[in-house]
Amino acid sequence: MILAFIFFFLNSANAACTAPVGDAGHVTFVAPDMKYCDGSNWNTMTVSLRSTACTVAGAINYTGGDLQFCNGSYWVSMNSSVTDSTCTGALVGAFNWRNSKMEFCDGTNWNVTKPSGSYMAIAHTTSPYVTIYNRSDWSKLQNPATLPTGDAKNVAFSPNGAYLAVTYTASPYLTVYNTSDWSTVTLGSAVTSSADAIAWSPNGSYLAIGMSAAPRIKVYDTSTWNNLANPSTLPGAAPTAMAFTIDNTRLLVGWGGTTFFYILDTTTSPWSKITNPSTMPPGTSRGVAVSPDGSKAAVTINGASNIIKLIVYSTADWSTLHTVTTTDEYRGAAFSSDSSKLLVTNNTTNAIMSFNTTTWASSNLQSSIFTDVRGVRYSPDFNVYGIVSGSTSPYLKVYSTATDTAYSAPTVLPTGGAGYNGLSFYP
Repeated sequence: MILAFIFFFLNSANAACTAPVGDAGHVTFVAPDMKYCDGSNWNTMTVSLRSTACTVAGAINYTGGDLQFCNGSYWVSMNSSVTDSTCTGALVGAFNWRNSKMEFCDGTNWNVTKPSGSYMAIAHTTSPYVTIYNRSDWSKLQNPATLPTGDAKNVAFSPNGAYLAVTYTASPYLTVYNTSDWSTVTLGSAVTSSADAIAWSPNGSYLAIGMSAAPRIKVYDTSTWNNLANPSTLPGAAPTAMAFTIDNTRLLVGWGGTTFFYILDTTTSPWSKITNPSTMPPGTSRGVAVSPDGSKAAVTINGASNIIKLIVYSTADWSTLHTVTTTDEYRGAAFSSDSSKLLVTNNTTNAIMSFNTTTWASSNLQSSIFTDVRGVRYSPDFNVYGIVSGSTSPYLKVYSTATDTAYSAPTVLPTGGAGYNGLSFYP
């Protein structure tokens, strides 16, 4: 239920945030995120999207130990699963500002609204195969003690930032790190072939991995790290890109070979294929993205032929909203925070294209970047977006969402080219 909350703040600093003005510990809603002031900057409290729809942007709801806010479309969790000290049941749902952290009481413990780290990770060829940076200054973190054993293909932080998954070409093919100390998670069963695509469900309950050999998809229940039963229908080839819908009920899977794409219903046991959309990719699906408002899904297609290279679906009924037919090679896809913009990487022109999702007019947001342009990703707080290259140093570029200007390249660059979707941020 939606509650009236107790707001109280300890150790308030004199330094103030601007736009809007606020002191350390103040909380405000700046669409589409709930934010708190740390004394200098407003910080997003978003952790992961929940499946329940809502309409009152900025409303706060406490339910089942989870503090959520409404972004205008869905309830968004602020629970990072990181606890501080204990609290009493009388304070359930209350906010607390302490030790430069925003917390809420679940009736037993103070829960930090997001983990302390802020990271960017790149999956690439050549040891150490995964490179992790601090987003605060783009400095490289020390390598984890356990590294991937082959060329890394994909990397993705979990919705709450507690885990980082990396897929690669040599056994054991998948490593899941605890971001608190960069130790590795013990999986209930191993991935058995070269792995590529990664998808976390928005509620963090599932981690889906695409593999080169049958069954080609392995899905882990993240509460136990055991895998689910194989889907009743398997992909026709190794998945190259995957994404869950915002309500967690569908998994979109793209691959090469033939057919190239299908959608799994995650509410059935085992997960089952739904009827194919009327418009299907005619080539390898390289990018799959779902809009934050949950209404749209985009698929980008590889190849030099004059065929459909972009399909945008309505997730309500999987009808086609927009297609682009071109000889250009489209690769990555990512939607903006308000779902009004779709970014697509164009490997033929070495550019990031921007599509207006109402009119579908397009323009180049960034041009002449580098060759072998691959995936594009927004950070979950949407403050930055980045792209990677498979062959051209510096292999990545990161831009400010507010100004569309590039940050300086990190001092320590990745040691090799990135995988097609080998970039991830948190938050």
